[in-house]
Amino acid sequence: MESNTINQELLKEFDFSCNTPSASAFCQQRGKLKMDAFTHLLRTFNSHFPLKIYKEKYTLIACDGSEFNIPRNPADTSTFNPPNKTALQGFNMMHTVSFYDVLGKRYLDVVVQPGREKDEFRALCELTDRYSYGGSPIILADRGFASYNVFAHASNFAQAMKICITFLRWSANASPLNIEGLIGKYILPVRPDRNYARQHRIQHPASFAYRFQ
Repeated sequence: MESNTINQELLKEFDFSCNTPSASAFCQQRGKLKMDAFTHLLRTFNSHFPLKIYKEKYTLIACDGSEFNIPRNPADTSTFNPPNKTALQGFNMMHTVSFYDVLGKRYLDVVVQPGREKDEFRALCELTDRYSYGGSPIILADRGFASYNVFAHASNFAQAMKICITFLRWSANASPLNIEGLIGKYILPVRPDRNYARQHRIQHPASFAYRFQ
């Protein structure tokens, strides 16, 4: 499906056949789908492709939120944003938080929330609670996801004894990160000849990483 109307997309899909389903029929069939069906398809697909491993142990999982507009409906207060200077008629929006396999370049899981009721902390906790891909995941996320509740959920799902935090980027305008290089430098255990932790100049981070052992 592209950006045309449903009727136009259906005609294109069925090569302008006289037997092309109507938009009404399409919507009725679409309404029969359960939300769980999409989750099942995503997990079933991913189950056929094991995660790629970094340093013979870790899996790199990126987590971030996204927002996208949906058809305007002022009656839906959970998604409708009132008119403002840039959107004179208001708009409806959904919010998602996703787990993304950095090495495998694929999405692993997603939480969908109404735009006016988004809660990234709760979404990340939900994603960690139902994480089922095994391994020792390193979750990369921006500072908006940092909370003690997230730490607790991560500790429970990974059965971790320790959570290490390192700042990966000090400025939102910084150059693209060499994630693997930073992990090797800051997250992996200190050398045997060192008995003290690496020191970092305290700054407000734009992003961070957790390691679960």
